[in-house]
Amino acid sequence: MRKFLFIGIHITALSGLILAGCGGGGSDESDSGDANTGWYTTGQPGDLMLSGIGFNQTGGPLLFNHPKGVETDGTRLYLVDGNNNRVLIWNTLPDGANDEPDVVLGQLTFETNEAGTGLDGMNWPMSICVASQAGPLLVADTYNNRILVWNEIPTESGQAADYAIEGHDRDSNQPMSESTKGNFVWPWGVWSDGTRLVITSTAKSIYGGISFGGWTLIWDELPTGYGALKSPDEPAAGHDTWAEADRILTGNGKIGTPRTITTDGDTLMIGDHNAVGQSESHGTWVWKSWPTQDEQEPDYFLTTENAGHWLQGDYAFDGRLIMTGGSRNEAILIWNETPAAADTPPDIALKTYPYGYRGGDGVDTAIAGGKLFVSDPNGNRVLVYQPIPGYASQEPAFAIGAPDLETNTLDTNYFVTNPIMASNGESFFLASNYDCKILGWKQTPADSGVAPDMQYSENLEAATQIVAHGNTLAFSRGGQLTGTNGGEIHIWTQLDDFWNGMEPDTVMTSLNGVALEQVMGIAMNDQYFFVSEVTSYGSLLHVFEGVPGDAATPKWSIPLNYSATQLCLDGSTLFMNSDQMLLFDLETLSESSVPDTITLGDSELFSGNFKQAILAGGSFYIADFGYHRVYAWKSLHDAMAGLEPDTIIGATGADDFQPEVDQDSLFWPTNLMHDGERLWVGEYKFSGRVIGYEMK
Repeated sequence: MRKFLFIGIHITALSGLILAGCGGGGSDESDSGDANTGWYTTGQPGDLMLSGIGFNQTGGPLLFNHPKGVETDGTRLYLVDGNNNRVLIWNTLPDGANDEPDVVLGQLTFETNEAGTGLDGMNWPMSICVASQAGPLLVADTYNNRILVWNEIPTESGQAADYAIEGHDRDSNQPMSESTKGNFVWPWGVWSDGTRLVITSTAKSIYGGISFGGWTLIWDELPTGYGALKSPDEPAAGHDTWAEADRILTGNGKIGTPRTITTDGDTLMIGDHNAVGQSESHGTWVWKSWPTQDEQEPDYFLTTENAGHWLQGDYAFDGRLIMTGGSRNEAILIWNETPAAADTPPDIALKTYPYGYRGGDGVDTAIAGGKLFVSDPNGNRVLVYQPIPGYASQEPAFAIGAPDLETNTLDTNYFVTNPIMASNGESFFLASNYDCKILGWKQTPADSGVAPDMQYSENLEAATQIVAHGNTLAFSRGGQLTGTNGGEIHIWTQLDDFWNGMEPDTVMTSLNGVALEQVMGIAMNDQYFFVSEVTSYGSLLHVFEGVPGDAATPKWSIPLNYSATQLCLDGSTLFMNSDQMLLFDLETLSESSVPDTITLGDSELFSGNFKQAILAGGSFYIADFGYHRVYAWKSLHDAMAGLEPDTIIGATGADDFQPEVDQDSLFWPTNLMHDGERLWVGEYKFSGRVIGYEMK
């Protein structure tokens, strides 16, 4: 399982990289603020989208986008299609890959995916629970900070919930100061047997820097009502409030970010993505009997070696516990009964690698009708085993959402996770910090969802940067991933070789006979090729004259007092993101160069959780990951002088913090690139869109 090291501005969590603002490479001519014509307006909608079908388009009922919670009442199947803001319902258990759902919730039709805040809308739902065939049905509507409740099973698409149990104000950017029985934030997990209710509150804040230290709430009686039931900690005029929970569980500080819930009504299991003080940070807290008091200690922490995710699952009618979330090779684990202790091995560990199981945040299982349903988010499907597995090598009978067990519809529809963009002014390239591939378009797309001319994946690992200049394309990987042996730089000196699927003519793995460590960024212009590297003894900026070959020696290796990351060229300026933002003047560059540093002033406008920043034509752009928007200044000097940005992209104004996958919104913006005509924004992990904003 890959583990990523991310570095950013003012923080230590960066998901991707920045590309040169002038399109991925750079020119020898200095740009100015007047180089680009036109500008942007606050709230401006994107004009095209890649890594997706299109704005407010799903591709239909069986094209998912990272499916998450799966549930059954014994007759029906329910699936949370989280990135599409919908829940799908099959009135009978599917018997084949092409069986379409009968009902969609969160949307009026199977074709749309815009977020909504009404009782008929959703924003990134995660989990679902059905108490019985008669209801109620509950959905954790995660980014709306609420639980949606239908008293009876919905029978019509777009049917609104009867009421919502609401948590912390979704429009507030203020974190909660402490755990409480009277509120919750970012609920990932929900469970009810029609009487009791359990909710996980995953964090204290969902804006700015996400504040860990979540909690689990337990009610002995499910709160009921109509409309929006407000938190007792945050009452609102004209609304009823729900009663405080009867119990709260934090593991006395050991539970980091509680996620999903597994229970048979007696044993309680809470998945945790950031457990404190355990051998693995990912795992599941287990109470062997139902908690009856506040802060009741869990009996043990269930995890696997090199766990990539917490364990989540379901109980079969005969008491077997089937969970998924382990290592990718043995991702589905079966115990004949609840494990007696943390070291109780599973009775069966299914070999999931042969059919490409990829797992991810949101894995889940459901059991009914002699079938095991397994949500595989990064495989973009639901695996169906029939019968329920009885031996380790048993393969699924079919996959819902895929034509066969070998096909990942994210790949066939050109979706990218953690996209990274580059352009040479004519062609357009997308790499991935997760998928180990490069997509290339010979001409920059003019419409959404256009298929690329090339999808290349030979001998690639997760990218740190991709850069294009003239007829040259270069790709770097960091070497910070578990199981890799150092950084690499792949260079095609003739783009025709890339378009024809040929391997790069240069693969650089060492400098001066010493293996590259963490290659965090690359950039190039007509004169130089730049490499930023983090080594065990510090950070370096390597400068080559021209495009390097396999055994090239840098002209200079400039030591840095900062943690080097991604690079950006804008005319005669080399811009570097690090724990500071750094500027090098190429006209005076030497082995003793000391960069100028940039620090943005404090402002209530900023979350402080910045990601990439770029320069393009003298203008300055920075992604505010915490507030889900991008700030744009026409001049870098204005930003350095503490002036407010000229434009906010991805939000309607300063008070708009909500992440949404709508045409005028952003969801976890991280990567930026400017090709001279458009600003391109890449979204991280839980969205993955690439959105182009044309200068008007």
